[in-house]
Amino acid sequence: MWLFAHHRGAPDPCDLWGILGDPDDERPGNIAKYLCKKVYVLSKKHSFILKPGPWLGEGKISLSMAEEAMPFFTRWKVPEPDEKGRIDSLQEIQISGLQDMMQNQFSFYDITPKGFQIELQNQSLGKVVGKGMINEKLIGWEFRLDHLGFEGFEFYEKGEAPDTYLLHAEYATNDDFRTVIHGKVWRPVEEG
Repeated sequence: MWLFAHHRGAPDPCDLWGILGDPDDERPGNIAKYLCKKVYVLSKKHSFILKPGPWLGEGKISLSMAEEAMPFFTRWKVPEPDEKGRIDSLQEIQISGLQDMMQNQFSFYDITPKGFQIELQNQSLGKVVGKGMINEKLIGWEFRLDHLGFEGFEFYEKGEAPDTYLLHAEYATNDDFRTVIHGKVWRPVEEG
């Protein structure tokens, strides 16, 4: 705010370096280092997505075209954030009774203490963008894409056991195809 008030218009790029810091500089103003630290601080609140490593999951998936809920298993591969704080992760889903494994590529970016932007890419949808939220008990996201006739959400609520989350998700299309998912995800115990 000071920059705009001080200059009564667009800030001088030289003034921005005073705040953001030179990318080659080790001062606290280095924005890339700041973003990585920000993700680290958030990972203390939530380990899912915000802390690198593998995650496993299981549950039941109900499809509007099927009479019974089907068991599924999932594996997340969550890498370290890049220099801009972006986390590009991979989710693999195996639904019992289906031969093909589904893959979703999730990218989490513009992460703040209360939310983030999310990008989902898969074979069915292509690339879609949504919004995420973070609070003390859960981390979740939603997609509302009226032009595609697609909307949905996923919430991961902290479980009682450390590094365990309860999952609830619902996705729907305008042609009445609906998916409801209940399950849990957990960080596997590292063997030492």
